[in-house]
Amino acid sequence: MCSSPMPGEKWRYRSRAMNTEESVISIGSWLLRIEERWNAGVLTGICLGAAAPGSEQRLSPTGRELLEIIMGERTALSVSVRAEGTPFQKKVWSAVSAVPRGRVVTYGELARALKCGSPQAVGQALKANPLPIVVPCHRVVASKGLGGYSCGTWIKEILLKIEGSLNEDSGH
Repeated sequence: MCSSPMPGEKWRYRSRAMNTEESVISIGSWLLRIEERWNAGVLTGICLGAAAPGSEQRLSPTGRELLEIIMGERTALSVSVRAEGTPFQKKVWSAVSAVPRGRVVTYGELARALKCGSPQAVGQALKANPLPIVVPCHRVVASKGLGGYSCGTWIKEILLKIEGSLNEDSGH
C-alpha cells in the first residue's frame, strides 16, 4: 500500500519489495510518478502519485504499457501480474476488471452485483487493490461524487476525465 501525495507534497511510500522500477509520465499538465513493485519477475504492486516538479518523463517498459492502458491504446500488460488479497478482495477486483473503459459503477451497484450488501466492504477491498490501472478501481464511484481512491482522488479524477466518464453535472 502506498500513500500518494498531492502535487508538491513529498512521496511517502517506502517499498519493501525486492525490486522496484520508476517511471514519470506526462498527462496533459500533470506529471505522474509510477512505482512498480516486482517480486521474482512478477509485477505485484503499482503506486501512483505526483512526480516532483521539474521531473522529466521517463518510462520503464512496463511504465510505457501502463501509460498506453491509461490512454486507451492497450487493455492489458504483457508481463505477469499477481495481486495478493483475500478471496473477497479478489472477487471485487475481478468484478471491477469487467467494467469497461468510459463507464463507471457505484460502490452500491457493485455490492449488489456481488450480493455482499455492503458498499463500504467493496470500498475497503478496492482500497487494498495493489494494482491500480491494471485493476481499474478508479471506475467505481460514490452515488454522489467520486468517492475515494487509494492513489488520491485527484488522480482518480484525471483518469476518469481521460476515459471520458466524468460528467461535471453529476460528479461522475
